[in-house]
Amino acid sequence: AGVAHDGPLKDTIIPMLTLPLTPFTLLSPSLGLLLVFRTNTSYQRWDEARKNWGMNINHTRDLVRMGNAYYDRTAVSEERAQEDLDRL
Repeated sequence: AGVAHDGPLKDTIIPMLTLPLTPFTLLSPSLGLLLVFRTNTSYQRWDEARKNWGMNINHTRDLVRMGNAYYDRTAVSEERAQEDLDRL
């Protein structure tokens, strides 16, 4: 009830191994769907992480931009202003 193929160990003392094809035939579609769902799930996680990282970068840039815009340079020296903005 199975198919036997000549393998690389045909002429050795190891007996010929044969496996029925029915379990492989029945399980192939379900295994394929499982792999597709796992791939889609991992891509969704990666995409969500990429979006979160991009949002983090954009918020950091916005914070620095607002700090530069709202900093009052009239009351401090140029060196002090540069130190404050570097710390930001």
